[in-house]
Amino acid sequence: MKVNKKDFVRAKVNRKITPGEMLHTLRELQEMTQKDLADQTGISQSNISAMENNVSQIGPAYALDSSHYPGL
Repeated sequence: MKVNKKDFVRAKVNRKITPGEMLHTLRELQEMTQKDLADQTGISQSNISAMENNVSQIGPAYALDSSHYPGL
């Protein structure tokens, strides 16, 4: 099967996303619910929802500590 470069669309580069959108994306890629993540991290489901919806900010120190995100 021969691949033709014209059959592909160039990906958009540098799409800016919020930390909440990234958290949401990573959680869904792991097929986790907000409750699953809450149970694993000790953060309430309502706080995870607030972070994903950019209502509450994710602190830099917390975001960089991967121990809060088992499996992510």
